[in-house]
Amino acid sequence: ELVGETTEKESVRSSKWRAGGYLYYNDNATNRTEPLTGVKVRMRYHIITYEACTDLNGYFESPEKKRGDCKYSIEWKRAEFKIRPNTGLSTADYVIQEDESRVNKVISRADNVTQWFYASIFRAAHFCYYADLQGLIRPESSLELRASNANEDESVEGNYLTSGSTEIHIYRYVLGNERNSKNYYTTTIHELTHSIHRKLV
Repeated sequence: ELVGETTEKESVRSSKWRAGGYLYYNDNATNRTEPLTGVKVRMRYHIITYEACTDLNGYFESPEKKRGDCKYSIEWKRAEFKIRPNTGLSTADYVIQEDESRVNKVISRADNVTQWFYASIFRAAHFCYYADLQGLIRPESSLELRASNANEDESVEGNYLTSGSTEIHIYRYVLGNERNSKNYYTTTIHELTHSIHRKLV
């Protein structure tokens, strides 16, 4: 049973309540479910929207209490980076759930492979930008991480590109083979390290 699990799913609320919940990530390399840290969650009560980031336990909470149900959604971005699909200009986003009271969501490959792929990249990027790196230099600001979701028979795991806009491509498949959580995490950090090197030189 996951921490904070709730069965409360009232369709109509007459009293004020505080939206919130937990986000988790299923690591298919270690077969463990872990808190998903640093994700900015949007909580929309009708026309009012609040935001909060998940903490080290994957927990987030609205700063205010409101009446009615809440729609929860996220964009896979922070101030320093954003994750985008391989095509288009929009940031990758996800409606976690609609018209519910509280969230207790595990993002897994089996549930939604595209969002799980985004979450895999986000975890590594968040570590590089926001974890305690003991004084190490962080990557460049405003990087775009392109999540290449299609099986395009790529022969490399990722690319760091500086022609035009600075962006990183992370490939879900390499030579037709789908990769796992560990692969995406290490590839993302590897490509972000190129960005750090560029800052140094």
